[in-house]
Amino acid sequence: MANSRKSSAESYVGRITAIGEPTTNSEKSASNRASKSVREIRLANGRAVYLDSADSRSPVWADVLSSLHQRDRPVYVELEPKTGIITSVMMPTQHKVRSISAGEAKGDLRVELHTSHAIHNLRRNSKNYKSLLASLEKALKNGEELWVTETLDSHDIIDIQKATEPSR
Repeated sequence: MANSRKSSAESYVGRITAIGEPTTNSEKSASNRASKSVREIRLANGRAVYLDSADSRSPVWADVLSSLHQRDRPVYVELEPKTGIITSVMMPTQHKVRSISAGEAKGDLRVELHTSHAIHNLRRNSKNYKSLLASLEKALKNGEELWVTETLDSHDIIDIQKATEPSR
């Protein structure tokens, strides 16, 4: 339940319960953008968030969100807090923690995950470093599986959620 991304962005990690068809902006009062069309995404916590058709990434994100929804997999989304417009979409991956060791920079940690050949990093300057580390250590000790969200370029861990079911 820990997250270390931008402080100005709001984030959500969890399941999607519904994906609506694109509608005109005037039909959605929560979305206060100049875009002509938004698509409502209903999250498991009950909140409605929106894909903005003015964002060139929206068609790809719609496909990713639809796939995750159909497979009942969690999603990590960042949002504009006032409008609920989605500004980033990431796919958490499910893993057991293999090891935690010192990283290259002082205070950073290198995290090895089962079923992954990448080197994953927990940066000391992460917003929620302590809670992310506690989640990793607990999972390592107890053999628990986690949903791990990380940056694409540097594999910096930004969010961890406990997996409620074994990996498929």
